[in-house]
Amino acid sequence: RVLDWREHRPIVVTAVKNQGYCGSCWAFAAAEVLESRIAIATGKLFSLSPQQIVSCTPNPNKCGGSGGCDGAIEKLAFNYVKQHGILSEWTYPYTSGLAGANGECFPLQRPRTPVAGIRGFAGVPPNLAPSLIEAVQDGPVTASVAANKWGPYETGIFPRADCDWIINHAVVLMGYGEQNCVSYWLIRNSWGPTWGEHGYIRLERARAPEHEKCGWDTDPMAGSACETPPDGSNPPTKVWVCGTCG
Repeated sequence: RVLDWREHRPIVVTAVKNQGYCGSCWAFAAAEVLESRIAIATGKLFSLSPQQIVSCTPNPNKCGGSGGCDGAIEKLAFNYVKQHGILSEWTYPYTSGLAGANGECFPLQRPRTPVAGIRGFAGVPPNLAPSLIEAVQDGPVTASVAANKWGPYETGIFPRADCDWIINHAVVLMGYGEQNCVSYWLIRNSWGPTWGEHGYIRLERARAPEHEKCGWDTDPMAGSACETPPDGSNPPTKVWVCGTCG
């Protein structure tokens, strides 16, 4: 009924970060999931570099944007880390938040050598809350959401009625819970610790799959769709989305 990876001991969650004036939510979400997953597996927690992901991850099919600060998708970030590894935040610090520039991709050589890598990764089927609950049992996972109306949020459980369906933001699912008979998802954002509940938001969660709220995302290019899909198909004009804010 309740899961919050912030409560795990030893600690497996780094401090909340701020992406600043750069559409790098996808890079932050990927790096933060890797931080926690590695800490869960090894007992060692350290901050990884979203800047490396922003500056170096190719996006030839323009998935979720044209890449870097213009947006991309977490899958591309994980593919990049699988191929090249990832450096620490200290070694490759974040600079894109100040001016929205992608920054130079530095060669991976001393003193810039990767501190971690992955052998693979898996996706969770969309619009299936039970699969998402199962996935987060092993650690935080990335999630795509409709965050257009999140700006004024300060505290409490964000209601389903206040959401739209335009997926345009990447976050980290940290767990779930219930308060006053209202179920929620626990989400880590990348808008700094002064936003929301110390950088987190709780989204209302349907108590059963048949109670999910669904609708059409009529601007899939703002989220995770590709301008030129790798399989050669035409890009989607709309995508069916379920859940609170996607």
